Amino acid sequence: MDRQRRLIRIAAAVVAAGLVLVAVPAQAQDDPATYTLQVEDMAGVEPGASFTSTLKFRYDGATAPEHGVQLTFTSGRYLTTTADYANCGEGYCAFEDFAPEPGVVYELTAPLTTTLAEDAVEKAFANDFTIGDLPAEAADGPEPDDADTVLAFEPSDDQDIEQHPYMLVTVADGAYDIAVADHTIEGAPGDVFTADLAYTNLGPAGAVAYENPETGGRNFTMAITLPAGLEVVHQGPGIPPGVFDIDMDNYCLIYPDYQYPPPDASLYGLDRIDLLCFGPGILDPGEAAPLPIDFRITEDAVSNDGAISMLEQSRIWEETPPEHLGTALPEYPDFEADPADNTAALHLDVTGAAPGPGGPELPETGDDLTAIGLAGAGTIAAGALLLALLRRRTLRNL
Repeated sequence: MDRQRRLIRIAAAVVAAGLVLVAVPAQAQDDPATYTLQVEDMAGVEPGASFTSTLKFRYDGATAPEHGVQLTFTSGRYLTTTADYANCGEGYCAFEDFAPEPGVVYELTAPLTTTLAEDAVEKAFANDFTIGDLPAEAADGPEPDDADTVLAFEPSDDQDIEQHPYMLVTVADGAYDIAVADHTIEGAPGDVFTADLAYTNLGPAGAVAYENPETGGRNFTMAITLPAGLEVVHQGPGIPPGVFDIDMDNYCLIYPDYQYPPPDASLYGLDRIDLLCFGPGILDPGEAAPLPIDFRITEDAVSNDGAISMLEQSRIWEETPPEHLGTALPEYPDFEADPADNTAALHLDVTGAAPGPGGPELPETGDDLTAIGLAGAGTIAAGALLLALLRRRTLRNL
């Protein structure tokens, strides 16, 4: 009973400090200059597996904390960290009367256990950790029973440390290869037809796009520079201008008809985006994702080329990562194995017409395309994707 009352008291004090189960980025800690915290990343984890990782910190203050130190950590839907020790509760551990020496790196005397859920869908997950002074309210109470295991910090043999207050967990064999082939559209001026601009996951792993934190959708995106003389057919009453509905979860935005501007075309290696499509975001190895779009060849069209370029949808976001990736994570890890086949040509072959000028240069591929991360990302207007989703819900009477 003494231990239970003590844990309740400590938990109440930590909650009062606003630190339990709250994902706090490193720069948002009460005194970010006082503590340097480093948590080890884990790669190659199988869904359902439990594991331990190292955690260490350095106290950079001038004088030791008065009442001790507290460690807090988050858990999400797919990633759960637990500490089964007498001085720990759900989401925290309290180290009463611990006075770290300034400049010394400390590590835990026993590990924390983290479990990746069996139904974990995506490829990367993260938990946030914070460390700070123990509140005075949590520092006076009965000591743990002698039989209970008490977690503690001790000086580390490795005194090298850098700020890394989160654990990034990536799944085993996560790499996939989204590929798109050259497409040729052939017809006479005035023809209307459906072209399937399909893309394929070449594996080796299943391809899973990150979940949009606003809409909940998962998509791979295809940006298209249309050949001159090729236009998307408006679907008629009930469909707003600038939108082409593929199905309930997938759609295209047509520019400049759509009310918001497109993302920065340079993210895709293009000079211009005429059509931005959001296609299926979960594909097994070898699975192709259909992307049927209705086109019309204009009366004055001549043969020429456009371009196609694909990115997983988080590459064009500016929002902070969703909860399962932790608030301190600087960017979304990229699992695209071969960006060179993310680009292709879109040929327009107009029968009975003279050849026209050459199309745009294909996007540069390789490291330059994958290194974009989120740094320098172009904007897509706030609420644009959510608006499109809500529009579809209205049209379908959801």
